[in-house]
Amino acid sequence: MIREHRFAVVVVVVLLAVAVFGGVRWWRSDGQVERRLAGEVADLPGVRDVDSDEKRVVLSDEITMERTTKVLERLATAEDPRDWTVQAGVAELGASDVDFAVGDVAAGLVMFGTVRDPEVERILLDDRGMNPRAQLTVAEPGARIEVARKVVSAVAEGEDGRSWDVVVGDGMGATGGQASVEMRKVASEGARGLAGRLGRLADVVRTPADLVVDTTGLISELRLSVADEQAARTTWGAVEGVLEKDEKAQLVVGESEKVTYEGAAGERIEPALAATRDLLDAGASAVTWVDLGLTEIAAEAERLSAVAALGKATADLGPKLKLSVTWPEPVAWRGDGSGPAQIVDSPAEVARVAPKLAKVAKLGYVILWGQQLTARDDDGAYVLAYPKPEGDFRKDELGKVMTLLREVGWSGERLVGAVGAAYDCGHEGESGTVVAWIRSTAKGRGTVAKTDYSRAGTVCEEQIDAVRPLAAGTVATAWNAAR
Repeated sequence: MIREHRFAVVVVVVLLAVAVFGGVRWWRSDGQVERRLAGEVADLPGVRDVDSDEKRVVLSDEITMERTTKVLERLATAEDPRDWTVQAGVAELGASDVDFAVGDVAAGLVMFGTVRDPEVERILLDDRGMNPRAQLTVAEPGARIEVARKVVSAVAEGEDGRSWDVVVGDGMGATGGQASVEMRKVASEGARGLAGRLGRLADVVRTPADLVVDTTGLISELRLSVADEQAARTTWGAVEGVLEKDEKAQLVVGESEKVTYEGAAGERIEPALAATRDLLDAGASAVTWVDLGLTEIAAEAERLSAVAALGKATADLGPKLKLSVTWPEPVAWRGDGSGPAQIVDSPAEVARVAPKLAKVAKLGYVILWGQQLTARDDDGAYVLAYPKPEGDFRKDELGKVMTLLREVGWSGERLVGAVGAAYDCGHEGESGTVVAWIRSTAKGRGTVAKTDYSRAGTVCEEQIDAVRPLAAGTVATAWNAAR
């Protein structure tokens, strides 16, 4: 019993010794270094406060670049700077990686530390050398352009010669937040002119806006939202006067049914608003996009039978207009997912071809008629008759479908697409059909331009490639035999 007691005492003594030794060791090494670091930094001129627990240094409002440089140099050369943060005003900079061109870093911190605005909650500086970035958290969307002006003014007055990427938003960035301002490569040279433009824009923009300023100082994106047509007229009249040559702005009008209008300086919004009203009166279920130059309008219809009326409603808007009308019949092909059925052409052509294409649709086909098959290929105009619901191969109907497509008629050559063969990979979900495209005039003989598979069956490319010649031959034969 006595032995056990003595053993316990020995264990306790050993543990206490270890604890004391460890504490002394901590005090003499890391702990002592950290306390010494905090004390030395606190004694530096221009330092208002040092919080060693939070590892934060707060600089005074009258901080200079020289004093900021000394603070950063001390933090950067310490034995263990940890993740210290240096704060000037509402601007914050992580000092743990500052081991280069400290003068430039200090200039950036002082520069953004001068930004004073009650709407600015935080300025987070990511300073990694020649590509520094400033992220401003501004909770009120309507204040962000004015805050951006103040930031650019600070850059114009600052001593940092580098170019800064600046995002003014809710902390998520221009692509992730709502109504954000993004400016790329903002430097002291040219900053005064940009600040002036932002000031004029802030004076006329009374609603939240998405704004992107490119490296040349031009507006590459400006997007605003308003509630109704009356607000649209007032807002556009003010905004377009701020735009320069080659700049465009977008105005999203409406609360539940939104229409996006895009235009440039000197363009009026009233004709575009009238075009939207005409389309809705003609039976459009929605109008989604209108170019103020009346070169492009996108609308939606409930069914194909309503499309012709939309073409007639816009026939007098000018020869340059391209009208795009979609209706809810999803179609999947080329392995690229699904999209709505559509007719894209001049208003007169939309009105002419819609009733004729409806004859093909009544057989159970989704119709796609457009002026450019894909953005990445110069394929030109096309028409696709795709069997519903899943692109099943209907060989017996192919001749009739081709005859109806010829009867639609068109000038020049057009790609004619139809399903010509089926494939099966032998696995569930890995089967589909192959679409063959024939390039032809409406009345002449055609030649095979290419083939696409209708489902994403890339795991069995050999099976798909094996039926491509069959699909091409079947569709070409049916097309050339149709009259």
